[in-house]
Amino acid sequence: MKTIRTCIKCGIQVKKHKTNSYKYCESCWEKHLLEYQKKYHQKHGKEYREKHKEKLRQKSKKYYIENIEKMTKYNREYFKSKEGKQKSKKYYQENKKKMKNRSMEYNRNLKKEIIKEYGGKCTCCGEDTPEFLSIDHINNNGKEHREKIGSGNSLYRWLRKLNYPKNNYQLLCFNCNMAKGFFGICPHQKNKTPN
Repeated sequence: MKTIRTCIKCGIQVKKHKTNSYKYCESCWEKHLLEYQKKYHQKHGKEYREKHKEKLRQKSKKYYIENIEKMTKYNREYFKSKEGKQKSKKYYQENKKKMKNRSMEYNRNLKKEIIKEYGGKCTCCGEDTPEFLSIDHINNNGKEHREKIGSGNSLYRWLRKLNYPKNNYQLLCFNCNMAKGFFGICPHQKNKTPN
């Protein structure tokens, strides 16, 4: 005996269909499922995400690491697209202060990391106040190098990427770095060398 019913949504004849107890035709069933999922996620999704925030973050991070090439390619393509540019611009406009604070925090942490990796104090005079410290090119080729890769945080990111090379870079305070740049040698070193 064949069971045939009428779809409650569009009114057409429905043949036996395991998944939906014969209430819907296949196309109406798919629409019904999408509507249900949307309503369910609006109602419960936010609660679930808040409750399992850390777990979801770890899962997302793990997926990103396992698929980093695929994700990087996707992100590059997306943010080059018109939609990606508009979305990015809109997000920045709506969250300017938050983005600025995040960027400043990132830059502070990056500088702390660089200072720690290069000994935490000026190699010339021993100054250890982080605000006074900067990276010095030992071979005095800083200008050419900055033209290639940039200065400040661009240099710090480059050093981190190369695992903090020590052979051509050192940590100096601003006074020692400027004295070395202007006069070829810092007065601290000049005083140490015998006459």
